[in-house]
Amino acid sequence: MGKKVAISCGPIPARLDSVKFITNRFKGGLAFKTAAYLANKGHDVTIVVWKFTAIPADIRELAKDIVQVSDVFEYYDWFVAHAKDYDAFVMAAAVANLTPANPYKGKFPSHNYKPGDEFDIKFMIAPRAIDTIKAVNPRTCLIGYKLFDASSDDELIEIARHTQADSKANIIFANTPQEAKSRKLAVMADNSVVACNFDEHMELIDRAIRAEFFKSVIQPISEEEKNAPEVISAIALVEMFEKTFPGFGTVAVPAGDYGFVTTARGHKAGPVLVRSVNFKTKSVIATDKATLNAPTLAACIKLGKVVVHRHFGDADHVVLDHMTTAWADKYLFPGTVEEADFAKESFGDGFEKLGLPYHGYVALAPICPVDWEKYHSTFPEKYFSIPDVFQKVLDQYSGSDYETLEVGGNENATGRYAYDPFVKAKNSVNLTWDDVCGWDNFDLIFARNAVNYLTEAEIKELLEHTDKFISNTFLVPPEKKITESEAAIRLGTQIRHFLRLPDDTVLAHGFYAYDKAFWESLGLDVTPYGKNSAIISKGLTIGF
Repeated sequence: MGKKVAISCGPIPARLDSVKFITNRFKGGLAFKTAAYLANKGHDVTIVVWKFTAIPADIRELAKDIVQVSDVFEYYDWFVAHAKDYDAFVMAAAVANLTPANPYKGKFPSHNYKPGDEFDIKFMIAPRAIDTIKAVNPRTCLIGYKLFDASSDDELIEIARHTQADSKANIIFANTPQEAKSRKLAVMADNSVVACNFDEHMELIDRAIRAEFFKSVIQPISEEEKNAPEVISAIALVEMFEKTFPGFGTVAVPAGDYGFVTTARGHKAGPVLVRSVNFKTKSVIATDKATLNAPTLAACIKLGKVVVHRHFGDADHVVLDHMTTAWADKYLFPGTVEEADFAKESFGDGFEKLGLPYHGYVALAPICPVDWEKYHSTFPEKYFSIPDVFQKVLDQYSGSDYETLEVGGNENATGRYAYDPFVKAKNSVNLTWDDVCGWDNFDLIFARNAVNYLTEAEIKELLEHTDKFISNTFLVPPEKKITESEAAIRLGTQIRHFLRLPDDTVLAHGFYAYDKAFWESLGLDVTPYGKNSAIISKGLTIGF
């Protein structure tokens, strides 16, 4: 079924007086060819032209309607007045961008001047019809053109992107005067660039006009959803991923029975909870306007995995090469039924990654428990970084004369004895928890960045077996901490902690949110340092 399309063709001039115009050399041949193509594809085509432009006979027969305007101002006024009346606008006319600020009324009185006389004409930038259409009718399909004598494709693309940003056009076709008939660069709203010849550019316009987009059904978030741990955790993960997108890209994080959390449309607001995506009614039910890619993300998402969409060329991010990839055979418009159907079909067939030509990829990234055997080597600064005063205490109790116990030191434990339920130490005598509980008295028990993984009962038990204890922790448990590679969120007495690896895999674990009052209730001294850190100790003098 065709759509209602308005296409402007040929020159649209600026008026000097009642009979003189400032125009250009273009006659609209390629634009008329495009109009004929769209009409033959079944669209109802309205032609907008300058009243003195010669209209080919076949166009007169194919066009549903022909609108003739006198100058750039009348051209602008027509599009503003009819912005809501069409499914698509193809702004193919060569429109004057400069116009006299005060055109002569009537004909310029040349008889009052002799050859060689000079006079000034004040010009202004003409109004841009293309910049008004989306503001009036956001859901219409808008196609624009940018002709520029650029020295390179990069320069041409950059200029076209400015036009696209100002107009919110679905596509801006950019080309140089030398390549107007042979080659165009389609600059998309998602920042993709598709090189095409003239016939391919017409096909792309037809596809863009016919594209079916999902509609947003907005329902404010409920108190239950706000307080649900699954939603809170998913929001934190989306905020973490959002810091890694240079401008484009998105992520979906499962939120249990509540749906999934993703980025807002254009990253203009905080994370959005998508309750469901209805593929029959083509609607996205969410707490706000979700990313255009929400239907595709919904088609890919699986419990226990996030879905990451990145563009080609994003720095410092590794595509998961081991994944089986399904490649689309053409550019797919984001947020369309076409793209979502491709995702549904591909992931239904067992693929784990989508390759989107000219655009990027969509991949499943697992949420995995921490592999403690690798954690200390992957994040050494989180494992072993301690303040100098802490290290001085350890130095005082080093050597075989002291029975020291390190808790949670992984394979690099430095105590004479080590207790770690997950990993064995290389250079210490490894003890079981029963061994520790049966020990009479250690000269020193210490934990580097590990004490918050112990339960209250375990901490109390350890303190029963030593007169001297030291560890580092946070002074005040963080309510929320978000960086590009880390997300921590407090949920009651616990903190959920997520770490993002370079390939977007997420490591998840949790620890306890002990505060200063808790440590003091156990008889420990609390010595603050840094922004939000503390040394907790027993039987030791700590001085910075």
